[in-house]
Amino acid sequence: MVNKFRVSRARYLILYLIAVALLVYGVLNLFEIIGMLSLVVVLGIIFGVEVRTRMRQLEFFEEHMVYFHGLINVKKVHINYASVTDVTLNQNLYQRILGYGDIAISTPSLHEEIDLNSLQHAEDIQELIMEKIARYRRAVKSSSNPNQ
Repeated sequence: MVNKFRVSRARYLILYLIAVALLVYGVLNLFEIIGMLSLVVVLGIIFGVEVRTRMRQLEFFEEHMVYFHGLINVKKVHINYASVTDVTLNQNLYQRILGYGDIAISTPSLHEEIDLNSLQHAEDIQELIMEKIARYRRAVKSSSNPNQ
Protein backbone atom coordinates (compact mmCIF):
# COMPACT_ATOMS: atom_id res chain seq x y z
CA MET A 1 0.00 0.00 0.00
CA VAL A 2 1.34 3.42 -0.97
CA ASN A 3 0.37 6.54 0.94
CA LYS A 4 0.45 9.79 -1.04
CA PHE A 5 0.35 13.31 0.33
CA ARG A 6 0.22 16.67 -1.45
CA VAL A 7 0.43 20.32 -0.60
CA SER A 8 -2.57 21.76 1.21
CA ARG A 9 -4.92 24.10 -0.63
CA ALA A 10 -5.57 25.79 2.72
CA ARG A 11 -2.23 27.55 2.32
CA TYR A 12 -3.76 29.48 -0.55
CA LEU A 13 -6.99 30.41 1.26
CA ILE A 14 -6.36 34.14 0.88
CA LEU A 15 -5.83 33.75 -2.87
CA TYR A 16 -9.08 31.79 -3.12
CA LEU A 17 -10.91 34.56 -1.24
CA ILE A 18 -9.47 37.16 -3.62
CA ALA A 19 -10.53 34.97 -6.55
CA VAL A 20 -14.10 34.77 -5.20
CA ALA A 21 -14.25 38.54 -4.75
CA LEU A 22 -12.95 39.08 -8.28
CA LEU A 23 -15.41 36.50 -9.60
CA VAL A 24 -18.35 38.31 -8.01
CA TYR A 25 -17.05 41.62 -9.33
CA GLY A 26 -16.53 40.11 -12.78
CA VAL A 27 -20.04 38.66 -12.92
CA LEU A 28 -21.58 41.95 -11.80
CA ASN A 29 -19.60 43.84 -14.44
CA LEU A 30 -19.55 41.13 -17.09
CA PHE A 31 -20.20 43.42 -20.04
CA GLU A 32 -17.42 45.85 -19.16
CA ILE A 33 -13.74 45.31 -19.93
CA ILE A 34 -12.75 45.38 -16.25
CA GLY A 35 -15.31 42.65 -15.50
CA MET A 36 -13.91 40.39 -18.19
CA LEU A 37 -10.35 41.07 -17.04
CA SER A 38 -11.26 40.13 -13.48
CA LEU A 39 -12.62 36.80 -14.71
CA VAL A 40 -9.34 36.14 -16.53
CA VAL A 41 -7.44 36.95 -13.32
CA VAL A 42 -9.68 34.52 -11.39
CA LEU A 43 -8.87 31.74 -13.86
CA GLY A 44 -5.16 32.57 -13.55
CA ILE A 45 -5.29 32.42 -9.74
CA ILE A 46 -7.12 29.09 -9.70
CA PHE A 47 -4.81 27.59 -12.33
CA GLY A 48 -1.71 28.82 -10.45
CA VAL A 49 -2.88 27.40 -7.12
CA GLU A 50 -3.78 24.04 -8.63
CA VAL A 51 -0.42 23.77 -10.38
CA ARG A 52 1.44 24.63 -7.17
CA THR A 53 -0.51 22.04 -5.14
CA ARG A 54 0.31 19.32 -7.66
CA MET A 55 4.00 20.20 -7.99
CA ARG A 56 5.01 18.50 -4.74
CA GLN A 57 4.07 15.05 -3.58
CA LEU A 58 5.29 12.61 -0.94
CA GLU A 59 4.82 8.84 -1.31
CA PHE A 60 5.54 6.18 1.32
CA PHE A 61 6.75 2.64 0.66
CA GLU A 62 7.95 -0.15 2.96
CA GLU A 63 11.67 0.72 3.01
CA HIS A 64 11.75 4.29 1.71
CA MET A 65 9.75 7.38 0.85
CA VAL A 66 9.88 9.36 -2.38
CA TYR A 67 9.57 13.14 -2.63
CA PHE A 68 8.55 14.54 -6.02
CA HIS A 69 8.99 18.24 -6.79
CA GLY A 70 8.37 20.09 -10.02
CA LEU A 71 6.00 20.17 -12.92
CA ILE A 72 8.13 20.16 -16.06
CA ASN A 73 11.55 19.35 -14.57
CA VAL A 74 10.63 16.82 -11.91
CA LYS A 75 13.06 16.18 -9.08
CA LYS A 76 12.59 12.78 -7.45
CA VAL A 77 14.34 12.12 -4.13
CA HIS A 78 14.39 8.64 -2.56
CA ILE A 79 14.80 8.77 1.22
CA ASN A 80 15.68 5.50 2.91
CA TYR A 81 14.15 5.18 6.39
CA ALA A 82 17.51 3.96 7.71
CA SER A 83 19.15 7.29 6.87
CA VAL A 84 16.57 9.60 8.50
CA THR A 85 17.96 11.23 11.63
CA ASP A 86 15.32 13.83 12.43
CA VAL A 87 11.74 14.68 11.47
CA THR A 88 10.64 18.16 12.52
CA LEU A 89 7.11 19.59 12.33
CA ASN A 90 6.63 23.37 12.19
CA GLN A 91 3.17 24.94 12.41
CA ASN A 92 2.23 28.52 13.14
CA LEU A 93 -1.20 29.41 14.50
CA TYR A 94 -2.69 29.96 11.04
CA GLN A 95 -1.40 26.57 9.87
CA ARG A 96 -2.74 24.78 12.97
CA ILE A 97 -6.19 26.31 12.48
CA LEU A 98 -6.31 25.26 8.82
CA GLY A 99 -4.77 21.82 9.42
CA TYR A 100 -1.50 21.94 7.52
CA GLY A 101 2.17 22.40 8.35
CA ASP A 102 5.78 22.16 7.31
CA ILE A 103 7.93 19.06 7.84
CA ALA A 104 11.73 18.99 7.65
CA ILE A 105 13.48 15.63 7.21
CA SER A 106 17.19 15.44 8.04
CA THR A 107 19.44 12.80 6.53
CA PRO A 108 23.25 12.74 6.57
CA SER A 109 23.37 11.12 3.13
CA LEU A 110 21.67 14.09 1.43
CA HIS A 111 23.78 16.69 3.29
CA GLU A 112 20.72 18.91 3.61
CA GLU A 113 17.24 18.97 5.04
CA ILE A 114 14.31 18.17 2.83
CA ASP A 115 11.62 20.75 3.48
CA LEU A 116 8.07 19.63 2.82
CA ASN A 117 6.10 22.85 3.07
CA SER A 118 2.35 23.20 3.51
CA LEU A 119 1.42 19.53 3.71
CA GLN A 120 -2.16 18.59 4.55
CA HIS A 121 -2.44 16.63 7.81
CA ALA A 122 1.16 17.42 8.75
CA GLU A 123 0.88 15.92 12.24
CA ASP A 124 -0.41 12.65 10.79
CA ILE A 125 2.39 12.62 8.22
CA GLN A 126 5.03 13.17 10.91
CA GLU A 127 3.57 10.30 12.95
CA LEU A 128 3.46 8.10 9.83
CA ILE A 129 7.11 8.84 9.04
CA MET A 130 8.17 8.06 12.61
CA GLU A 131 6.09 4.86 12.58
CA LYS A 132 7.61 3.74 9.25
CA ILE A 133 11.11 4.46 10.56
CA ALA A 134 10.46 2.50 13.77
CA ARG A 135 8.90 -0.42 11.85
CA TYR A 136 11.82 -0.50 9.40
CA ARG A 137 14.41 -0.44 12.20
CA ARG A 138 12.60 -3.21 14.12
CA ALA A 139 12.54 -5.34 10.96
CA VAL A 140 16.25 -4.78 10.36
CA LYS A 141 17.07 -5.54 13.99
CA SER A 142 15.01 -8.74 14.04
CA SER A 143 16.54 -9.96 10.76
CA SER A 144 20.07 -9.34 12.07
CA ASN A 145 19.34 -11.21 15.33
CA PRO A 146 17.47 -14.40 14.32
CA ASN A 147 17.87 -15.91 17.85
CA GLN A 148 15.75 -13.23 19.50
